[in-house]
Amino acid sequence: MSKVHAGTRTHVQGCSNEAIVRGLAAPAQSVDTPTFDLGHARVSLERALELAGELEDEALVS
Repeated sequence: MSKVHAGTRTHVQGCSNEAIVRGLAAPAQSVDTPTFDLGHARVSLERALELAGELEDEALVS
């Protein structure tokens, strides 16, 4: 590894570490996420999850 590459890598790691430390030191901000009533499900959610799992399995096998 060249000295230039090694120095750049160290600099990037230092910047990343500094950003993480600053983020952890900052006070937490309150976030208000709006919610909406979607009503009752018109399909069986259990069946929808089962079908999604089957499709995922099929995609992973092929």
